[in-house]
Amino acid sequence: VFDMPDAACFFGSEGMLGIITELDLIVKPVPEELWAAVFFFDTSKAALEFARDCMKIECSLPEGALVSLEYMNKRCLDTISCFIKNYPAKAIAGRIPENSRFAVSLDLHGSQFSTLEPLLEAVMQHALDRGTDPDTSWAFSGSTEARQLTAFRHLAMESALFLGKPGLNKDAGASHPGLVLDVETGPDQMIKFLGQIETTLSHEGLTGSIFGSCGTGRFRVALDSGSREQYDKG
Repeated sequence: VFDMPDAACFFGSEGMLGIITELDLIVKPVPEELWAAVFFFDTSKAALEFARDCMKIECSLPEGALVSLEYMNKRCLDTISCFIKNYPAKAIAGRIPENSRFAVSLDLHGSQFSTLEPLLEAVMQHALDRGTDPDTSWAFSGSTEARQLTAFRHLAMESALFLGKPGLNKDAGASHPGLVLDVETGPDQMIKFLGQIETTLSHEGLTGSIFGSCGTGRFRVALDSGSREQYDKG
């Protein structure tokens, strides 16, 4: 379906089609300075261009300064909002702005604030250049506040799985377990590749949450399955 030679795909759905048999865990010391943020954008292109801007900045900074750079599409944000509505205990400190279409979150670590300050200024400027509204952006500092961002990211997959639980998600209306596609692509192909996925889903009458790491180029597509027809098509 996708004319992308560098895409490596793996299909899985809660263990039905694939399982993880081995993984490597990288443990890093707790940084002395930590700053995290979420920026919202009107288009996928603007969000992903901002992510690429951040990756270019990182090349001139100390190793490990930018430790994560995550992307979410509109369906992902809408699904998280629906999930929080049904499970208020999962609410996070920030509020997802109405009509938000795409989001990029990031974590910055450093030994002291002076090492992060140039990066903070550059990140903010690039976000503004790509059209983000500073009044809707989220910012966290310190490990305690930054856990809010971690919780927000975890809701992406949790809310996608929530769509497959009939009776609980009245707003979503799904009745079949979702299908999950893991994809990988290079930074130069992100905009074209994810745009192609969005176009294909729309053409086929499907919807799905798209989220993942811009830094590694690994993304997850969690397809909605509100009917047997959608499930089979997915």
